[in-house]
Amino acid sequence: MAGKIRYLDSREDEQLRGITMESSAISLYFKVMRRKNDSEESETKEHLINLIDSPGHIDFSAEVSTASRLCDGAVVLVDVVEEWKLSPLEAYQHISKVIEQVNSIIGSFFAGERMEDDMIWRESGTTEEFIEKSDKDLYFTPELNNVIFASAVDGWAFSINTFAKIYLAKLGFSHAVLSKTLWGDFYLDMKNKKIIPEIKKN
Repeated sequence: MAGKIRYLDSREDEQLRGITMESSAISLYFKVMRRKNDSEESETKEHLINLIDSPGHIDFSAEVSTASRLCDGAVVLVDVVEEWKLSPLEAYQHISKVIEQVNSIIGSFFAGERMEDDMIWRESGTTEEFIEKSDKDLYFTPELNNVIFASAVDGWAFSINTFAKIYLAKLGFSHAVLSKTLWGDFYLDMKNKKIIPEIKKN
């Protein structure tokens, strides 16, 4: 029933409109059993995740702001395509633009925080040098394996890493090379066993 039961949309108006309007919380308990390396013994790890489902619509930004202050991390869910029947190239271009837009918003948040940190540093009157936070791990990039493409309704999910593992044996390239080149403007030259970046014309 994934994608059909709207468990965290508990209000009747949320169910009718098909959107989240108020933050809802749930605790998820996971028990993971893994076999130890080179051993028949298994170890069990337990995880408790307190999940807050917050709205994504701009009209409910106060709910998002409140929920984000309670969390250690976040999963950003973006509804990219609803049965648009795009060609593979059109889908790639559309998803690339959506990722750029999300990164642009994240960048503006980072710039705001950086300005605030700078102001606090100036007002403190300290003689220590201002150390600027790095934003290199902040942005979403499929080739860094921090973007997951999924459909709850159809029950599938994958990342670039998933396809790198599939094509590893078929194409004969290393996992590291495939992870960096399966997303972006590259083409495969099987004759010379090379992955070549596409040259953009001005």
